[in-house]
Amino acid sequence: MTALALRGLYLGAVTAYAGVVLIVSLALPDRAPLHFGPTGEADSYGSRGQVALMFVVIGVALVAVFAASGWLVRRGSTTWLNVPAKDWWTATPEREQTMRAMLAADLHAVGTATFLLLAAVVAMFGRAARDDAGLGAGFWVLVGLYLAAVLGWGVYSSRVRYRPTSE
Repeated sequence: MTALALRGLYLGAVTAYAGVVLIVSLALPDRAPLHFGPTGEADSYGSRGQVALMFVVIGVALVAVFAASGWLVRRGSTTWLNVPAKDWWTATPEREQTMRAMLAADLHAVGTATFLLLAAVVAMFGRAARDDAGLGAGFWVLVGLYLAAVLGWGVYSSRVRYRPTSE
């Protein structure tokens, strides 16, 4: 998948998250769950506005984290970057640019997965608030799939993607 396609997917996932937050926030009852315990049952409640603000703050904070990480990957010192075979990747300006582009693509891939997970969780919050129910097992399934995907991407990246190539 191209870097441009991954960037588009990331922006699409952020937009999807914002859309789900808007729809769910408008549909929340006056009293809605703010937090769920490990069993999936609501253990803290707040107003519709508090819940909506929580969703917005989480989204904005994550966009800021991914943007700052993207800046570091594109323009920051390589001292702060950790990749396999770093000496090989930083030996020439061309390799370094390739490494930075790959890291940016990795950020977009992980960011896409993160915002899609969060969009699904916000939708689950909305359903739980509407039905006065818990999150259910689907929450843990989604978290497990997300962790498997991110771990898989990390293993692939460390073992294959950043392997030095012969020139």
